[in-house]
Amino acid sequence: MKTKAHSLSLIVAIVASNGLLFGQSDQPKYSPGDINKDGQVTREENTEFFTQAFRNADKNLDGVLTAEEVPESERAPFDLDLDGIITQEEYLKKRDFQFNRLDQDADGVWSAQEIANPKYTPVSVDEAFSIRDKNADGYISEDEHKADEAIEFKRIDKNKDGALSATEFTDAVVFKRIDADADDRITEEEYLSFRSMQFRNRDANADGVIDKEENKK
Repeated sequence: MKTKAHSLSLIVAIVASNGLLFGQSDQPKYSPGDINKDGQVTREENTEFFTQAFRNADKNLDGVLTAEEVPESERAPFDLDLDGIITQEEYLKKRDFQFNRLDQDADGVWSAQEIANPKYTPVSVDEAFSIRDKNADGYISEDEHKADEAIEFKRIDKNKDGALSATEFTDAVVFKRIDADADDRITEEEYLSFRSMQFRNRDANADGVIDKEENKK
């Protein structure tokens, strides 16, 4: 008889082969995370599924995922403290964050309807803050903000040429504001400079960090 862990390993292998282990699609129109096959996914099932997924990816069983185990392009969203490795805590924290985004009625369960028709609900301000507060000290520093925006720049830069075109950055008004030299392309330097200016504008008391109240403004 197959053990539960063995069954999960097979599911994880299927998920990984379809780019869902670290992919940006939070949930397909079927759910391999529905462990008991009752047509819905509980938070506990979600955690159990991705705990096993993490363990399967951790080839040397050292409790972290490195560049040798997961490509850089796939690691970036999960490496919350940007130290080059992903701990299980980081990985599950991001997966729980993604679970909340699809749990539209906030009942702790993905219903069949939510699985079949995944519509993103607005991420709460507090949830977004906790993800950006890498060291969990209750503040977002300018370095943390810049690191997030550097990742965002790379995500938007679809053709990986080191600049954003008008077709990649689709908000025409903001595009012109960021494009400081008006050459119809946004370099990473221009992008990060603009985002840093926004950070300082939000930092109302000019103490170099954004607290939860400033983040809501």
